[in-house]
Amino acid sequence: PTAGDPNPTPIPPTDVPPTANAAPAFTGPLIFTTLPGASRGFLIVAAAPPEVYALWDYHNMRDGLTVRREWYRDGALIINREERWDVNTYGTNGVMRDVKIYDYDGGLESGVWELRLYIDNQLQVMGSGPQTFTIAPPGGSAAGNEYPSPDGSATAIHTSDGKLYLRKGGSETLLVTTDEITEVQWFPDSRLIAYIRPDRSDQQFFPATIGLKTELHFVDSQNGQDDRLIGDPSKVYQHPVISPNGVYIALQTGTEYGDAGFFDRGLEVITLTADYQLESTRSLIEFVPAMGDSNLFGNYYPTDLPGLFLPGVWDSNTVLRVAIDSTGLLEEATLRGVYLMDAASGVGTKTADLP
Repeated sequence: PTAGDPNPTPIPPTDVPPTANAAPAFTGPLIFTTLPGASRGFLIVAAAPPEVYALWDYHNMRDGLTVRREWYRDGALIINREERWDVNTYGTNGVMRDVKIYDYDGGLESGVWELRLYIDNQLQVMGSGPQTFTIAPPGGSAAGNEYPSPDGSATAIHTSDGKLYLRKGGSETLLVTTDEITEVQWFPDSRLIAYIRPDRSDQQFFPATIGLKTELHFVDSQNGQDDRLIGDPSKVYQHPVISPNGVYIALQTGTEYGDAGFFDRGLEVITLTADYQLESTRSLIEFVPAMGDSNLFGNYYPTDLPGLFLPGVWDSNTVLRVAIDSTGLLEEATLRGVYLMDAASGVGTKTADLP
């Protein structure tokens, strides 16, 4: 099968030089992930993924700049794509998150993949992190996405056939067997593991998310038997981010379907008991009630900024920092901005406007 990158055909480069004081740039870390919008990437991806996304920050961009993407596999150029930068679509600063390479027929081929990015033919230096990822060959429990525990003592591995393994001390133990696992996140204690299991029974067609539901589960890495369903199985949960004390979990919710001024993306913070049972949940509107005003046409939703990925960053054990945007159809958009959501009090406080 042939890999694809769903973007326009090559175009000639612009003749407009970058300005001296505000040079356009792409910066790292460059993140490769099998889920759109994920805040952490993989160095090893499970065999034959249908798609892999690339995420990076951009700065000082202008209309007409030529952006080129070169995808390599095992050192050979596979795809070369160029397009003009569109400020109306992406703005001048932000996070690029809709670029992907895909093969929906047989999955992307195994090997070491590399992405090189150019602005007006200038290769962009993406920082000290890797600009490559490896797609594992089929077969074997090790052919999966790897997640080291916070204390470095073990590694969780989820495979493309819905298995979750624990690698520790040179051996591997099967923890979970299910249809599919899309995300894995360790708790700070390096014992409990949260994972997302999708339910595609009502999904209209892949990769669209209409009808998709997901489940948030916990499993104890020491015994593999405490597999608990947390939250509402009728919702779509993505990108769990656990507080440093392990008491709260921030999640992106919604299918990301948009129509007629509405965008289905939300925020939910789950509070856990001392034994990791569900105690309560809070939505974006519960943190900032004004965002739920029934007189507003449109809706507010969490977004991301350079260095602030969805669904937010825990600044402390109880405070989540998150960026909030709107559909653009709201008559009153003063609520857009960067917020500190206090999970203990349930109060959201705006600290800055969006850039």
